[in-house]
Amino acid sequence: MKNYRYIIGMAALLLLAGLYYYVSVKQRAVRVPTAGVALSFDDRFIEDWYQLRPLFRQYNAKATFYISQFDSLSDNDRRLLDELAQDGHEIGCHGAIHTNAVDFIKGRGQEDYLNSEIRPALAAMRRAGYTPSSFAYPGGARNRETDKLLSTYFSSLRDVTKIERTLAGISLRRPAGWMFEAYSTFASDGLFFALSIDNGDGLTHKNIDASLDKAANDQSVLVLFGHQPFFQQQPPGSYGFDVARLRYILQEASRRHLRFYTMSELVRPG
Repeated sequence: MKNYRYIIGMAALLLLAGLYYYVSVKQRAVRVPTAGVALSFDDRFIEDWYQLRPLFRQYNAKATFYISQFDSLSDNDRRLLDELAQDGHEIGCHGAIHTNAVDFIKGRGQEDYLNSEIRPALAAMRRAGYTPSSFAYPGGARNRETDKLLSTYFSSLRDVTKIERTLAGISLRRPAGWMFEAYSTFASDGLFFALSIDNGDGLTHKNIDASLDKAANDQSVLVLFGHQPFFQQQPPGSYGFDVARLRYILQEASRRHLRFYTMSELVRPG
């Protein structure tokens, strides 16, 4: 039984790799001017993100911050977010209630989803002076229906991917060279997949090196995301990433002369 589950898991993995390869080849048909890295961060860890400013400045790095529940941010959060925006970082939308788009629409319909998750978030951000063009799906929950629906509100939609996945109870790891979906160019459909840098999601320095080499060699952009930055060691399972890992990414990307992009910069004009 165990061997049967393993065979099923490996077959599914190979099928996914083939699909990701197709998407990768399709996207690479249009080259980017300069290979690079697109960093993004989710939720509302604004005070922690703000502490990363010296590190971003050291490597001349820009990122996209996807904010959830914008209407409940404190005055101090908004002040810090404004300063991040003034530094050249992009402020994206992560929803008003941070819900699973697929499940919500299945249960309550598109209009209720828009009125609960999207329209209130955009209204709150616009009142604060932001006009977000990028959206990150909470939990990476999306399908063709949600993409079509949200493409009328945003030019950039972001899903997620991980080095390590669990399928049929089996933990499966893909080599960095197989993470085709995490590399992009100026995608015509505006859909991107970001590789998690959070602790516990399987990313190692060896993976990082291989991923950055692939971006440089293919003249593509490696898309990454994380949540809360940890400046001190955290217990296993904590929802975020060590700042030391981010520093390594920035250092090695710069050493390879990779450019840092915001998510909206990856969208092909027109």
